[in-house]
Amino acid sequence: MQNIYKKYLDEIGEVGEVTAVKSAVVTASGLPNAFLGERVLTENGVWGLIFSIDNQKIEFLTLSVGSIRIGEKLVRTSQVFEIEVGDHLGSGVFDPLGQTILGETLSETKTQSRPVDIEAAGLSSRKDVTEFFETGVGIVDLIMPLGKGQRELVIGDRKSGRSEFAIRAMTAHASAGGVCVYCMIGKRTSYIERIIDSFTQVGVLDRLCLITTFASDPAGLIYLAPYSAMTVAEYFRDQGQDALLVLDDLSTHSNFYREVSLVSGRFPGRDSYPGDIFYAHSRLLERAGNFKNGSITALPIARSLEGDLSGFIPTNLMSITDGHLFFDPLFFNEGKRPAVNPFLSVTRVGRQTQGELQKNLGREISTFLVDLKKLRSLMHFGAELTERVQAKLNLGQRLESFFYLNRRLPLPWQQSLFLAAAIWKGWGKGKPSEEFEPMLFAALAKLESDQSLQNLVNELIAEDELEDYLLKVKENFKALGGEDV
Repeated sequence: MQNIYKKYLDEIGEVGEVTAVKSAVVTASGLPNAFLGERVLTENGVWGLIFSIDNQKIEFLTLSVGSIRIGEKLVRTSQVFEIEVGDHLGSGVFDPLGQTILGETLSETKTQSRPVDIEAAGLSSRKDVTEFFETGVGIVDLIMPLGKGQRELVIGDRKSGRSEFAIRAMTAHASAGGVCVYCMIGKRTSYIERIIDSFTQVGVLDRLCLITTFASDPAGLIYLAPYSAMTVAEYFRDQGQDALLVLDDLSTHSNFYREVSLVSGRFPGRDSYPGDIFYAHSRLLERAGNFKNGSITALPIARSLEGDLSGFIPTNLMSITDGHLFFDPLFFNEGKRPAVNPFLSVTRVGRQTQGELQKNLGREISTFLVDLKKLRSLMHFGAELTERVQAKLNLGQRLESFFYLNRRLPLPWQQSLFLAAAIWKGWGKGKPSEEFEPMLFAALAKLESDQSLQNLVNELIAEDELEDYLLKVKENFKALGGEDV
């Protein structure tokens, strides 16, 4: 490292001196030509990133573990922060510097250096979101659909199933041959191990890139993690691939950025967050989208408090993204998995990517769920239930059994559409939930193993009219192992 330090000193000829050390923020003087975003190196081998310049003094964030003392010398590098990207990042666990944590870095793989903080591409390189993005979650794919290139906020309380949904979406995308980048921001070691174990169990760990920072890492490294992850996703997008990027989570990222800003003496804004927190996140998420050479579908995760969606960071992110999926803690406590609340969730561009059957059936079911919610609220007044009302309640119960099925593996959207249509036309009619759920699991097992049934499901999708499709689904109830109506 001393040789690298001497190399930059000889090339640039400027040497600075550390004047103050406050946690992860270091103040130095003596570098008159330093610029924002430039990397610096101390004589003891600690890398830093300049994030503030004021009256011939600079402040930089430490990016590596090491002690820094007042009076220590440092040099400029005249380089912005870059990472090496290449095909080797298609699988493995890495830190934001691109260094391997788990897995092997292929030395013979061609790599290229890319800056991690750049401006988002302009409109000329983008195109409309028109292609459906499959998550493998029935209620999302049918009621709250996503499109390739969409930025959809995933929000909910702690332990409400947000990460499990992200894992299922990445499993579906990886199984279809897509590129997945999962960024864990300032997480505990036990949490990171659990996520890695989940991907191992579903058999897709070797098709994922995990950018990982631990809670004990330097704050500067944690701050850069989502930018490094976005840079990796951009590399694969430029190779003509469709990338899925999960940022877990931007609430933690905001907290670390707030810590850095307060330590450096910046004037605090709302909830003590720095005034540029909106800019930091919008600059990051604007880099996702649907492009002429590929797409980046972004699923930033945020945390709510006791189901409150009006927090500062959540509302900021809602205004940046193309919709949000709300994981309701009340739904979660009722045993609904995934705990997506369709009444408080929004997708702004996803429905335009659906086929006519998906769109029409999704609209019918969405309207029904709204009516069902009103009906259940009236039941609290002790109204008598007619046969028609009982039938509607039973249908709602069966649809919810399907939509909130606790299942780790993704369900292909064709099969999801088929099952939703079958329930809509009366499959399992009159069955109480304790009898219908085993019937549903048996049908799912048959769909997974029976190739002829899979072919039938795929053939029926060729129908253009919803009513014709529903009639043909009804004619094939017995193929699911259910009873005819």
